[in-house]
Amino acid sequence: MPEISEPKLNQWYLREDTGERFLVTDYDEKAATVEIQTAEGDLDELDQEVWGNLSLSFAEAPQDWTIPIDTLRLDDRDDADAEPDASTT
Repeated sequence: MPEISEPKLNQWYLREDTGERFLVTDYDEKAATVEIQTAEGDLDELDQEVWGNLSLSFAEAPQDWTIPIDTLRLDDRDDADAEPDASTT
């Protein structure tokens, strides 16, 4: 298995020890941090030392994966066009 030393942005990985898949959403070389998002939507930040100690392989995106959840924020929604809730009127 090839050693994966540098994280690649928008690349999916598989943790060999846990079977967890995650996507690299940001890599800050200056701060030596890697931001990841799991297939379940959980966000985490790893430092370069932790990244280097992980047993990783490249992986395909999960079949039901569409977009990174962290790009969807409540303040990005356009609530002005939303129908009022009938139960509150």
